[in-house]
Amino acid sequence: MTTAEARARGVRITSLPRHVAQGGIEHLDAAVIGSVGCSLTVKYANGRTQSLGQKPVRAQRVAWTWRVPRTAAPGRAIARVSCKGLATTSGNFGAFFVKRRLAPARVVVTKSGLTQVADQFGSGTTISYGLVLVNRSRNVDARDVEIDVNLLDAKGNAVAADKDFLLGGIPAGATYYFGNQVGTNDATTVTRVAAVIKVGHSAPRSLVAPVVTNLRLSADQFDGSAVVDGDVTNEGTKDLSQFAEIDAVFFNSAGNVVGGDAIGPPFSLPPGAQTAFEIDTGPGGPQASGVSQVKVSMDPDYGTF
Repeated sequence: MTTAEARARGVRITSLPRHVAQGGIEHLDAAVIGSVGCSLTVKYANGRTQSLGQKPVRAQRVAWTWRVPRTAAPGRAIARVSCKGLATTSGNFGAFFVKRRLAPARVVVTKSGLTQVADQFGSGTTISYGLVLVNRSRNVDARDVEIDVNLLDAKGNAVAADKDFLLGGIPAGATYYFGNQVGTNDATTVTRVAAVIKVGHSAPRSLVAPVVTNLRLSADQFDGSAVVDGDVTNEGTKDLSQFAEIDAVFFNSAGNVVGGDAIGPPFSLPPGAQTAFEIDTGPGGPQASGVSQVKVSMDPDYGTF
């Protein structure tokens, strides 16, 4: 062996992603000169080790792919590559960081209700419904939330269905008031709203909900249906999408949901900007005389999810 060859002998870690979540997949590549086989041991932040076994060196390369234990301690972990016949140097070691595993956000329906009104023309009806959605996860945002709704008769048969999305989602620990209207083809009475909520993905708490202020309830001058006016302010750091819907849910004096509806903002809102809105539930909505309170939410859709 020449002097140059002796100096070249050793291990050099060439690839090791710096961050991985508990239960996630990690990968290490190393260049090896002067050995036919190497083993890998990982030491986590709490001192526990994980042995990944021995691998043969082929074309001066060796690699491991492994799953980090779900119970691995968050923090700095050290990966050590040990090779037959080679001394241990700084090239044998690599560091990465284990992040705490993110539990999926959980969104539940805590209240629902509706008003059904016969159409003035034809045999169908219009149903104004509302849902109170709560993200039970205190530190995880629910992003890209799908809302699947079935409107059921007394026997549990679906009379009508609806689907909508909150593209921004629901911030961690927040309540979202969701409303909409849907038509039916006949006069079958709907007695219940059944909703399935699907969270597209979860993310660490960061969503900033638009602020709703100056809510005012009134009656439509022609049909007496509920109307709500108010203002929304973008308190985030990015433009609020013009497709970010504004939802209203109406309650009676007993605190029961009696309907809902939605509208879009007139334009995208830059950070700090405010705009007025009006949601008129129209002839298919609940009568203002039966509404004691309204709650309004706006989808925190900043066009990036």
